[in-house]
Amino acid sequence: PERLVEDVETNFADVDIPEILGLFSIMKWDSDFFGYPVGYLACRRLTPAIQNLVKDFTSTHRVVLLEYLCNCHDWLSVQTAEQAGYSFVDIRLTLENALRKAPESALPKGTSIARAEAPHIPSLKKMASALYMDSRYFFDPHFARDKVRIFYEGWIEKAVLGTFDDYCLLLVRNGEPPLAFCTIRKNRPKTAQIGLFGVSPEAQGGGIAGPFLNAVLARLHADGFEMVEVVTPGRNY
Repeated sequence: PERLVEDVETNFADVDIPEILGLFSIMKWDSDFFGYPVGYLACRRLTPAIQNLVKDFTSTHRVVLLEYLCNCHDWLSVQTAEQAGYSFVDIRLTLENALRKAPESALPKGTSIARAEAPHIPSLKKMASALYMDSRYFFDPHFARDKVRIFYEGWIEKAVLGTFDDYCLLLVRNGEPPLAFCTIRKNRPKTAQIGLFGVSPEAQGGGIAGPFLNAVLARLHADGFEMVEVVTPGRNY
């Protein structure tokens, strides 16, 4: 019964009903950033009839790139997408952790967690630009590589400033550049979402990612969050 209550209270739809009924939308920020019209197809099931409407929409709005999150378990949606020429670029995994208790965390000696501030932004942008080579943006040739790096640099900067994700936590040591970072968004009541998680190339392989993540989860638990989510590409499971 406890698990059922937990699932009901935390299981929210990713897309609002009006967006699903509208079927299509132009992604303004993406279009402005990448320099061409980017559309989003919000239907939960793709059919030949809906695909005919897609053709009209993309033609009317001169859409260069249409993003569609397809249910891989729905045979008709997959078949319709394949026949219509959609390109498979990634599998999206959403992972959840119910924070019933604070995880135990033993940070590496001499390190601590700190909240990122504006002076950290240059080193964090440099770090972010070298990570996420498994993301769909790097995998998909429709996105210019230099623009993708700028995309992640902008994401980490906005997280520090609280204009996209709400804040960013760091693993730091003795005034050195950050060893790792984790951006957090307050997604829903008592639910936090991890946006970007990264370890500096110099610190990779040192076993700090696990302890740092546990420390982040312990911080979220102490702040009253009961659930944490993260979306990751299938190539980076």
